[in-house]
Amino acid sequence: LRNSLIPDGRVVNADQSVNCIKVAIEPVWDIPKLAKRLQVDEAIMRSHLAEWTLIDRLNDPDYDIFLPSIGGTTVYLFGDLQAIVDPKGKIAARPHDECNGSDVFGTDICTCRPYLVYAIQGAIERAQKGGCGIIAYFRKEGRAFGEVTKFRVYNLRRYQEGGDRPDMYFKMTEKIA
Repeated sequence: LRNSLIPDGRVVNADQSVNCIKVAIEPVWDIPKLAKRLQVDEAIMRSHLAEWTLIDRLNDPDYDIFLPSIGGTTVYLFGDLQAIVDPKGKIAARPHDECNGSDVFGTDICTCRPYLVYAIQGAIERAQKGGCGIIAYFRKEGRAFGEVTKFRVYNLRRYQEGGDRPDMYFKMTEKIA
């Protein structure tokens, strides 16, 4: 991406750095309100949450707020934020699930990184045309499969007869996940 962006002094600086707003979104559950909304007995919901998370204090009715460890979301905003609420505003948006193997380490078994780079470039270009670019980066490794499951799928794909093939991608994922 570096050196492929056109500096405009507003979104892309002369040194190729990019101006954006970063917003962290973490899920927060208000247990009593959530139980009421789901029409579930609060004590039963607390009991199941405590059992599932191994956090005993969830059984305490004085403990109303729970921050589940399910991964948050980071939203990157480029350009004119007014475009989001303007019916005529132009927006380029991409949701992207975290993929450490590809996004961070550049592994060739996963193609996530090129999609992310393409999306970032599109978001920046939209912003440079007066709109807003949005990247929602979901912190839930591999469509919420997790690292271990992803590695098991990768290994199954890599060592299947005929090697890793696009036509077998989902079949190999179904065998593990």
